[in-house]
Amino acid sequence: MPHHIIYRIALEECASLDELMDVYSNYSGYIGGSYLWSDIKTSTGILIENISTEQSVYKITETYNIYDVVKILRTTAGPFSSLYYKEDLAWGICNLMTHNLIIFNSKGHGFYMANGKSYGSCNAIFYFSDDFTKSPVLFLPQIKINSCEKEIGNIEGGIYTDEEKFYLYKELDKSYPKISTIHFLAGSYAFKAGLLSEWIEYIAKAREILPDNPEYNIEYAGVLIYQKQYDEAFHLLNNIHIDYNYSIRYKALHLALLSNLCKVKNLRNRAQELKNEYEILLQEKQYIDQIEAYIKAITYYVK
Repeated sequence: MPHHIIYRIALEECASLDELMDVYSNYSGYIGGSYLWSDIKTSTGILIENISTEQSVYKITETYNIYDVVKILRTTAGPFSSLYYKEDLAWGICNLMTHNLIIFNSKGHGFYMANGKSYGSCNAIFYFSDDFTKSPVLFLPQIKINSCEKEIGNIEGGIYTDEEKFYLYKELDKSYPKISTIHFLAGSYAFKAGLLSEWIEYIAKAREILPDNPEYNIEYAGVLIYQKQYDEAFHLLNNIHIDYNYSIRYKALHLALLSNLCKVKNLRNRAQELKNEYEILLQEKQYIDQIEAYIKAITYYVK
């Protein structure tokens, strides 16, 4: 189940942390994640991890202070340095496209807040007293963010059209020509904007740098299908392994594209097996619509 639906269920149905645990016992998210919940009435909180391994990301203790909470929110790597990792740049729990971070004091005495264009938790954090006549006080300074990551965060968090984002990444590529993420994002936005030659160019560039990246290869399979190279696309997709660390959208897109190619090759049983996996994996209409729109777009462009 998508994580934001679990959040909504918990907020509407739970009056205590015990009831919250019941919700997480009955529902699980698509991919790994970590969640901090607090109960102001009892001044208690809980850290819940939903991961596909037995190794915890954090040191488990009976109590956590505000410093512990910030450390968790600034985390960018999991137990195998991949849980909160996107391509070759870190995306953390409360980073990249998050503009604001707010942590309420468990005693109800004020709150802690940080804000910026991106990487909410990594910016300077100030303490705001519940007495608003007092000025905010610096709680923790900002931590250094890789300049390239910061540029990407600013683009992703900004209000731009798909075409504008493509040209911003194209310009950024001049400064960081060896960062595959920039090529990949440029290609992705080029496709959304209907700039197909640019889509092909930048997806190929990303794959040249990281040829074993599953997401790059799935996107490149779309390029091959667009170019009517069905055998090559089938071979590529058939040799891709997707584990739980990768985007649910790309897991589903992998299944959908491979299922369609199996139909083309008259592998009906295999096509149905893949379709069944796809339908089990995707229970949220939003993702189904996105993937079907992508496949229809490729088909439309081929015509």
